[in-house]
Amino acid sequence: MSMTISDTTQELRIRFSTRPRFTRKIYDIITGLLDVMINNKAAQREFVIGLSEAIDNAIIHGNRLNQTKYIELHCVITPTRITCNISDEGDGFDFSKFLGIPLQEFSPQALMGKVSQYGSPGSMGIALMRKCINEINYTSPGNTVTLIKYL
Repeated sequence: MSMTISDTTQELRIRFSTRPRFTRKIYDIITGLLDVMINNKAAQREFVIGLSEAIDNAIIHGNRLNQTKYIELHCVITPTRITCNISDEGDGFDFSKFLGIPLQEFSPQALMGKVSQYGSPGSMGIALMRKCINEINYTSPGNTVTLIKYL
């Protein structure tokens, strides 16, 4: 882990194993940094929700719960925005089809229809990220995502 701190910017780089005990500590570290830098608590909560979904996707879908694989996290926090890159060791995925789904398809009625038809609504993590984060950018092949939250 490395951290750079100034009066206006905090930068954090962490490489951690795909183990549940580490992810809780990562959330605590990020939340602690945000508490110091960010006065907008609603934006902070939204960012942490989006970040947790991105990390969960990296653990579950990218690294496939393989505890020998790692996730890399690089966050830069300024008074006007939070930028965070999350990378896993997976093969990636076709992110364009998930980012193109209109958010209306995630209304309660639409989700119940998917559950009735498929047994699961699917794609909820990315939809939740899209609702909480201002910009979501995947890098091909889909195993790195950049989250940007404006404050």
